[in-house]
Amino acid sequence: MMIEQRRTTPAPRRIKASAARGARPAAALAGLWMALAAAVLLLILASGARAQEYVQLAARSDIPTARALARSYAERYEGVQVFSLPTGWYAIAVGPFASPAEAERFLRSQKRRRLIPRDAFLARASDFGRRVWPAGLEAPAGSGLEIREPDRADAPAPAAEPALSEPEPEPEMTLAQARRFQARLDRETASDLQRALRWAGTYRGAIDGALGPGSRRAIAAWQQSIGAEPTGYITRRQLERLLGEWRAWRERLGWRIARFPEAGIELGMPERLTRLARTEPPFMVFEPAGEHGMTVVLISQPGDRRRLAALYEVLQSLELVPLEGPRRLRRDSFTIEGRDGERVTRAFARLEKGAIRGLIVSWRPEDDADLARVAAMMRESFRTLGGATLPEPEQPAAAGTDGAALIAGLAVRRPERTASGTWIDARGALIAPAEVVTGCGRITVDAGTEARIEARSEALGLALLRPVEPLAPLATARFATDRLPRPGARLLMAGFSWGDALGAAAAAPARLAGPAAPLGGEALVRIEARAEPGDRGGPVLDRRGAGVAILLGRTTPDGRELPEDVQLAAAAPAVADWLTGLGVAVDLAGPADPELPPRRRATLARDLTAFVACWN
Repeated sequence: MMIEQRRTTPAPRRIKASAARGARPAAALAGLWMALAAAVLLLILASGARAQEYVQLAARSDIPTARALARSYAERYEGVQVFSLPTGWYAIAVGPFASPAEAERFLRSQKRRRLIPRDAFLARASDFGRRVWPAGLEAPAGSGLEIREPDRADAPAPAAEPALSEPEPEPEMTLAQARRFQARLDRETASDLQRALRWAGTYRGAIDGALGPGSRRAIAAWQQSIGAEPTGYITRRQLERLLGEWRAWRERLGWRIARFPEAGIELGMPERLTRLARTEPPFMVFEPAGEHGMTVVLISQPGDRRRLAALYEVLQSLELVPLEGPRRLRRDSFTIEGRDGERVTRAFARLEKGAIRGLIVSWRPEDDADLARVAAMMRESFRTLGGATLPEPEQPAAAGTDGAALIAGLAVRRPERTASGTWIDARGALIAPAEVVTGCGRITVDAGTEARIEARSEALGLALLRPVEPLAPLATARFATDRLPRPGARLLMAGFSWGDALGAAAAAPARLAGPAAPLGGEALVRIEARAEPGDRGGPVLDRRGAGVAILLGRTTPDGRELPEDVQLAAAAPAVADWLTGLGVAVDLAGPADPELPPRRRATLARDLTAFVACWN
């Protein structure tokens, strides 16, 4: 028994030990599962806590507009939401993203594909206030939820969205906080800040995303303009306000970056202000869209420096370009500005690798405050694309049915009056009919060089002109004061009979009829010739090529009209005396000067003659 009991007594202990040994692994396993569950929960919570990264796509000043824009983005992206901002605006954002790197990748890739605005930027959940769209989703920002509006066909009718109270504005940043905030702005946001400051009129520097002293001065000036302390460091609230106003203004314009591969040009275009009307090389012409629109002309053609200079002259002859205003031709570029009571115009072009490309922008003076900024934005955004240009025009100029000249479909400004002039010195001084050049807003000679009136003679009906920039005429007049031909002597006259239509003066025969004392005094003579109004001011030469007179036309000083074949002219001795009295050195013919062959004399007559135009 005793043995039997000894054998049986330990048995329960072994069973208990075995049970204890089995219980310990189970408890350990249970504890391990609990630890793993806790770790997973912490990981999930940590992941949710880190999911604070958003990309702000846009901001709008009212909820309906923000919702409408968000719905359009929600058709493409998960997680599009609308949040209130401390400024009272509403942000359209996509997110949250699991990490800043993921948000940055999304931002860069979508900008590169041009699917989101260029001024979209990274944001954090703490930047936003209350979520206002989609309705009924009350998960806190940063929860990592993927949000997509349900399809319209399957979705129940949406419940009326409750009226939203304005969020309490967050306290304004301190100067130290603003410094840190500004230092953390990415390059694109900083560049947009510079663009917005330029739009606000306080920044004139380069758009480079580097917020240096010039940018800080511009920020301070803008802060002062809104009544804020001019620290030069922008706060988050101020940045949202400035960028919001700038973006809203651009949206009113319909601003977008447009590409024209056929012209090799990319630039920002205000699509609500202008629309493409026609392409006539070397121009693409955009006409105003609405009463307050603007005319835009893109310039694109192959060329060299000679053609660039020719284009510079041609543009100034367009009705689109007012006469008054600064303009400058450089080696590989030019700029033109014009302003009058009807329009303001800015133009530029540059030569790069055998291609000339440029831009003309024109608008009404009453719209200057807004559209001058648009023109500056267009110029800043102007880029060239490769080597493509518009093809060479088939005809550089054509005449319209109404007689107005056109260049590639653009009306060319015509002078109010034209006549001829006679060169009198090697620096381009000339004499011309006083009645033609009096009362002109601008006087030009030959290929458009501006000239000014230096003196007038009522007795002779002539004016002395000097070009603003010296010219080098092919020939200058020698006046015949020693002896005048006898009445009936054969003479030769020259003038621009039909304006600049022929591109050169025409020479024609004439005869000296005699003095014109009864018609206009001793200073005038009568010339027998059939002349046109454009011949007035041209020289009348004798057989030596010496100037006998300056043609004045058929109208007498008292306003009477002479027969068609009778012209009045200012006699050379009187003209020479008048010029000498003004201190002008006069070249006189000598009695021993030989006669010139007819062809040489005709060439001399044409070379002595200038084309004079009066512009108003």
